This record gives sequence, C-alpha cells and structure tokens, in this order.
Amino acid sequence: MDRLRKCTPPRDQPIGTVLTNRIAVTKDRNVVLWVDEQKFLTVPFPTSWQEAERFLFGSTPGAESALVGSWLSPDAGVVIPQPWPEQDAVVAWLRSGEWPVVRLVCGTSGQGKTFLAHQVCRIMQAEGWSTGFMKKPPLSWQLLSLADLTTGKNAARLNRALIRVPEIIAAIHAIPAVGGQWLLVVDHAENTDLIVRELLETINDADVTDRVWVLLLARTTGDWWRELSEEHYLCNLIDPTPLQLSSLTEHMPPQQVEWVWREAVAAFVARARQVHYQSGL
Repeated sequence: MDRLRKCTPPRDQPIGTVLTNRIAVTKDRNVVLWVDEQKFLTVPFPTSWQEAERFLFGSTPGAESALVGSWLSPDAGVVIPQPWPEQDAVVAWLRSGEWPVVRLVCGTSGQGKTFLAHQVCRIMQAEGWSTGFMKKPPLSWQLLSLADLTTGKNAARLNRALIRVPEIIAAIHAIPAVGGQWLLVVDHAENTDLIVRELLETINDADVTDRVWVLLLARTTGDWWRELSEEHYLCNLIDPTPLQLSSLTEHMPPQQVEWVWREAVAAFVARARQVHYQSGL
C-alpha cells in the first residue's frame, strides 16, 4: 500500500455540534479527562504490559458460565472453530510487520468474523503478541455532561463506561515503554466508526504505528468505510480493500459439513451435562 496516498486533512466538527469533553495527555504520564471544563478523571499510564492489556481488553468472560448463549463465544472453548481460508491472509499481514496497520474483515451476521478474529488472536498470542477485542467506550462520550455522570439514572453505568476513554489512550501511549506487538480487534466497527477514528488518531499521536495493528470486523461497508479509508487524514494507515469473509461450508464437501455440525452438537450436549452435574440437578 502506498504510504503517500492522498488523504483528507482534519476537519472541524459539523456545525451545531458542541463537544463538552476533552482529553489531555500530560508530561507526567497521565491521561486527564475533562467534563464540562472540569477535571473529572485522571488515569496514569500502565507500567506493565499486563496492566496495558487490562486497560485495552478488560477481563475475559469465564468459560464455565451456565448460560447457554455464552457457549457460542470463542472464549468459551465449547465449539472447536474451523479455520477460514482468509485466516492465513490476516496472519500473514500481521507477521509482515508492514503498513497498512488497519484492515477490515466483512461478513454477514453469523458468518464467523468473531471466530476468525479469535483464532488469529490465539495464533499471534502464541508468537508473543498481546491481542484481544478492544473494550469500547461510549460512542458519544464527548457529549456527556456532569449531570449525566452524577445525577442521571444511568450515572453509575456511564461512569464505568467513560473510564474506558482515558484507559485506552493511556495504554496506547504506554506501549513504547511496556513493549511488545499489539493487535486490537474492534467488532461491529460499522456502528462505532467515530471510536475507530479516535483510536487511529491515538495510535498515530502515540507514534506506535510500528507496534499496533487494528483488525476491524463489520457486516457491511458503506459511507462510514469510505469516509474512514479514503477521506480521513490518516487513511494512509488503512488498507482500503476489505477482506470479504466467505462461507465456511463453501469449501467443504457435504460429508464434512455434516461432521462439523455433529461435532458442534455433541460439544453442546457434553457442556450441558457438565453444567447439570455441577449444579446437582
């Protein structure tokens, strides 16, 4: 990809948009969040890669959950995922260590984007990378008021979510000190494109474009992708050609499709029996 591809310079916010909140990265390695022009949160840079991982990825849900819906999660380890052909392309891109630092994987709901990204994370973790699905802050965090965060009916939830903003920024700025290669996966990117823009700008400001790669997952492209990959002033960091996820069963003979299905059902039955036994029912 041509690093000198022309991109649109930074633009002001649309007319009528009043942003009440801002972030400051201080020289003493803190990230300060201002709300309604008042200092609201201060988050120090993490001092270890484990702490940076927690800031970026949060905690992993327990694999022993009794909730049936959770068993479909790649982290649950109930169903053994089948490898996608596109998986090799994503891994090769990461191993190359070259630009672009952002790629998009597209696929319809249920196509397997999350499982593919999870498998890529496992492969790169085995090679010493720090990887995971980024925990996203509120999309409209810049518009939250002090009233929203102190007296509003959702104040507690908003406070827990808002701290993700300085945590993400602090973690990315700490990467030169804590070291390592990092893969950040952003799911449902088409619904959080403003957060993706802010993430890209933070990576650039922290000067870690040689250490951080971003894998976006989305159902579709559209205006959001054109504005990001063609018009954003950092679009030279982005591969403008999405990787379209194919149907896994297209590459399998009917006998293998049936075998995969039977194995998945058997895994669910085994997990259900385990939960039944552990609960004493």
